[in-house]
Amino acid sequence: MKVTVKKSRTRFIAIAAALICTLSLTACNSNGTSSQTESSNTVNSSVSADSSSSNNSYEAWSDEIVLSNIIPEVKGTVDHTYENTEEELWITFKSVDDSQYKDYLTACKNRGFTVEEKTDSLGYTAFNADGYQIELTYFGSSEDLTILLKAPMEMDEIIFPIGQAGNAVPKPKSTFGKIDYERDDRFSLYLGNTPKADYNEYVTACIDKGFTVGYRKDDKFYYAYNADGWYVSLEYVGFNVMRIDVRPPEEPDESEQSSDASKPETTNAPETSKPAEADASGLRSDFKEAMDNYESFMNDYVDFMKKYQANPTDLSLITDYATYINKYNELSQSFEKWDSSDMNDAETAYYLEVQTRVNNKLLEVSQ
Repeated sequence: MKVTVKKSRTRFIAIAAALICTLSLTACNSNGTSSQTESSNTVNSSVSADSSSSNNSYEAWSDEIVLSNIIPEVKGTVDHTYENTEEELWITFKSVDDSQYKDYLTACKNRGFTVEEKTDSLGYTAFNADGYQIELTYFGSSEDLTILLKAPMEMDEIIFPIGQAGNAVPKPKSTFGKIDYERDDRFSLYLGNTPKADYNEYVTACIDKGFTVGYRKDDKFYYAYNADGWYVSLEYVGFNVMRIDVRPPEEPDESEQSSDASKPETTNAPETSKPAEADASGLRSDFKEAMDNYESFMNDYVDFMKKYQANPTDLSLITDYATYINKYNELSQSFEKWDSSDMNDAETAYYLEVQTRVNNKLLEVSQ
């Protein structure tokens, strides 16, 4: 599954901003300031938007939301819409309290979103019987609900790649899928009709074929090199869909092979900006800085909430809040520097690792 920088960056910043709201409310409460949120009629009515908001907000659920017939209507106020197409709905609502979120989650399950369901501290993900995937992300402290709905991928019978790349890896069972791209020395494709058991068998087959060098593995992701430098990346996307990416051995850049001794001495010229280069692990510096800052921020949030839960009247929380505001600004700046295009496979693996660690960390303070 291709993970785009634009979507990931926006999602991380949205999560961090929501947590800043939580920290703000918590810090104020520790100072003895009680805050009450006025109830809004829009919470208990159909989706609505303030007239001053951008045209990304929708007043009529069934008329404006393309995939409105797939999921239940949300009782809340549209905050922002990122995608609204036949392939994907990505929308954020505000003024959704905890009971309304629970009711909405139940309504989604009643609509059939119970296949391969997963609940964690941030929300809920599942497929329905037709292959639509829903991902709910909810922050009770700020009453923000984000919905990401993806339509099933269109697939057909395919011929598995026959070039060098195709011969480098085992042949999978399924021939039903979608090819993103294919060349003699590389390809990227999705295969349907591949249950998790078949995915696991294919991972084992790749391991048996020698793809064990520098490997990384979790329950739904595997990547490794073989002794000749060929690279394979596997992912169980869900709903019986598997992704396979294969790339050839990397060739050294001839322009960098000339020795420093053969180069004439030159005065230092002003540095010019250039795209971040990947290190030995395959991670580009701008990407890694953004992800590490995000994880650090989330860890600090958990520490803050633990401190609050232990003593809600601790006045030092006010000082801590100011510190976290600075860290949020640093986080935002690092994401602004993240100029790389779509994540490569090593970065996708690191992205998944960070998300897993963050989710596990958030469980420590979940109610």
